[in-house]
Amino acid sequence: MWKSTGCRVIRGGLPTGTVEGVGNSFGGELKVSVKLADGKIEEITILEHKDTPGVSDPAISGIPAAIIEAQSTDVKVVSGASMPSKGIMEAVQNALDNANGVVKEEVALLEDPDVLVVGGGMAGMVSAITAAENGAKVIIFEKTGKLGGTFGGSTLSGTNTKMQEENGITDDSPERFFQDFIRLNEGYKEIYPEAEYTWNEDLGRYYAEH
Repeated sequence: MWKSTGCRVIRGGLPTGTVEGVGNSFGGELKVSVKLADGKIEEITILEHKDTPGVSDPAISGIPAAIIEAQSTDVKVVSGASMPSKGIMEAVQNALDNANGVVKEEVALLEDPDVLVVGGGMAGMVSAITAAENGAKVIIFEKTGKLGGTFGGSTLSGTNTKMQEENGITDDSPERFFQDFIRLNEGYKEIYPEAEYTWNEDLGRYYAEH
């Protein structure tokens, strides 16, 4: 299956030669090489990526071919490999920008933050949101270039949500959500039996109920 996404369309003439570009995928930075000739994209090679083999393969084989055929980075992502798909599109667009001498706009940094959150997964995002809601200036450091962590792959974290209601799921509750946390944490104990592991029940219940 394929799904549409929004990337810029290639416009204007392109210089002849080979350029490199980088983008962000699920596993981190992804690098491509783009060969240009006669104002068109002739070849795209994935130079480096850190995504899971097998999962990312359909995107790695399909997205470059789709971009070349469309002569555009506005192509459809591969279902089940959306992050690698978008990472390749972003990297190719970055290469085209490099070829055309487009300078990326600098993003203004927040100065003198009150709170620094290391890791943009579920815990980090909740911590950052809570701090911001209480008036703090917050910066999140996330190495992968995407937020969500293990919850960034279309995982639903909540109870009695609109999505559940739309799909006829009416038997959920904060207590069931909390018990699911307990189940997940028991799994960590099995994986890392040598580690000392303490479950903050009060914090877990607060998250499940809010």
